[in-house]
Amino acid sequence: MINLQNILESGHTFSDQELSLKFKFRLLNTIMLIIVLTSIIFVTLNNVGLAPIGDFHTKINAMFAITNFIFILWLRHDKTRYNLIVLLMLVSAMIDFTSALITIPNDEFRIMWFYITVFLAFFAGGLRYGYTTAAASITIILLSNSYFDLNLSSLAITTAITGLIILTLTVRVYTQKMIDLENALLALNETLHSKVKAGIDDIRKKDEYMVQQARMAQMGEMIAMIAHQWRQPLASIAAITANIQLDIALDK
Repeated sequence: MINLQNILESGHTFSDQELSLKFKFRLLNTIMLIIVLTSIIFVTLNNVGLAPIGDFHTKINAMFAITNFIFILWLRHDKTRYNLIVLLMLVSAMIDFTSALITIPNDEFRIMWFYITVFLAFFAGGLRYGYTTAAASITIILLSNSYFDLNLSSLAITTAITGLIILTLTVRVYTQKMIDLENALLALNETLHSKVKAGIDDIRKKDEYMVQQARMAQMGEMIAMIAHQWRQPLASIAAITANIQLDIALDK
């Protein structure tokens, strides 16, 4: 039976301080799995003639699927390579979508893929990756329109770039709030951890004090028992001594 949680988390375990990283792993693996499946579907549809995308872009799509599958496997072996894999995934996506932009002029909605890439870059990689991907997308669209016939009007290009800028600013605000909330949550967890540790230390000291008091009480009881055992013979000695003193006083 396929363990979906194991696949999405790359088989790694995450501590309570790594909940954000756990979410990012799930998001990145989901994205790459979708890329692999959709790329295979597009290649298959092109080969059967249902959705022709051209031989060149078909090869690019196939490489897109293969590289992302390799990224999925790589992420399972090295948890620390997350940021590098996000970068490589975004680069492979930009190459694939640039190929679609140039070689499939009859697809009026192909610029949409750049919007999705920018959106995912913010959530999977953070602000730096989001800004970089947005700037790269705008540059690619402008340069491609300058050197190739994209079959898009100037209005369509302007609208696409304006939309990318608006999307970047909007997602940037949301991403920054998420980062602030994550930092606040980490600070709260650290504070709670310190309070819990202080409480545990206080309880431990009280336990040690109670144990010491119990030992002192037991020692007191033991001394009382010893004193009780010594009291009777001492009383007898005192009585004998009194008798001796009385005999001496009576010249006996």
